[in-house]
This record gives sequence, structure tokens and C-alpha cells, in this order.
Amino acid sequence: MMDWRQVGMIICALNLLPLVCFCATFVPADNYLIDYGSTSTTSVGNHNFTSDTLSKKLLTTQQEILATTFANSVSSKDNESPLYRTARVFTGSSKYTFPINQQGRNWIRFYFFPFIYDRYNLNAAKFDVSMQTIILISGLTMQKNPFMKEYSINVTTDTLEITFRPLDSSVAFVNAIEVVS
Repeated sequence: MMDWRQVGMIICALNLLPLVCFCATFVPADNYLIDYGSTSTTSVGNHNFTSDTLSKKLLTTQQEILATTFANSVSSKDNESPLYRTARVFTGSSKYTFPINQQGRNWIRFYFFPFIYDRYNLNAAKFDVSMQTIILISGLTMQKNPFMKEYSINVTTDTLEITFRPLDSSVAFVNAIEVVS
């Protein structure tokens, strides 16, 4: 015979079942996952980041600088390490324009890991990142380890413009971006 605790747990489980089913089938209206500098799709967990070459139509820039580093230069403890092995470098102001299907709250994640590529020392990079007229990152200077910046933004237009602007004769760069509604 079941006691009242077991009955309560069964009722609770049955009430949560529809929520679990809904979450398992959730697909965001906007889901941009881009691995910059990459020439092929990158898998991180159960997420597939599109290659930079497939997302070029979103970019307005004067340069084409795709940087790569050796796999062993990124900590293997970091589960996103494949994202930090490549980057897109900007020597001038550059803008991404993402079409937005669902206005409202969107998550934006920027992935950064500086490394030296060709004549570009990303460790010395200093830049701003803005969205429309809002400055998200001002005068970003690099850290020693890979890091991510995450924002929850209210998008009220059909496009989301993200601009990278190098400061003080420096460069700007990004390893990966996520834009999810």
C-alpha cells in the first residue's frame, strides 16, 4: 500500500511530464550559432555552430581575415574549446545583420579567446561591440583564458545589427556568437 508521500510524488511527476515534453521539443524562432574563422560546422554538446563561410551573407566588412590556432593552445578542460580555435579578425568597423523572426527577448553570447595569428596579436586587441545604438562592450581588453559575454536583449525590429569597432589602432575579433530568441 502506498503512503501519502508516494502518492504526492506520483501526482507531482504527472504534473511535470507535459512541461518536460514541451521543453524537449522547443525550437527557438531565431537560432544563430556561428563559429567564426571555421570552414566547417563545429559541434559543441548538442549544438551545431555553422561555419563562418556559410554565414558571410550576414557580414558587412572591408576585410577577410579568418584566424586559426593550434588545438593544444586551448585548454582541453573547456568544453567549448573547439569554438576558441578559430576567429574572425576586424581591422575596421564591421557589422553583422541578423534577420529576426521573433521580436522580444533574445540571448546573445560572444565567445572570446585571444591568440597570435600571422601579424595579428589578439592578446592586444581593444574594441567596442554594439547592438543598434546600445554599446554592449566598451573598450574590451583581453583575458588570458577563454571567456564568454552573455546578454539578454529586447529586440524591437526585424533585424539585429551587431557592430565590432577596433579602438586605438588595434583590431577587433570574435571566436563565436549565439543569437537565440
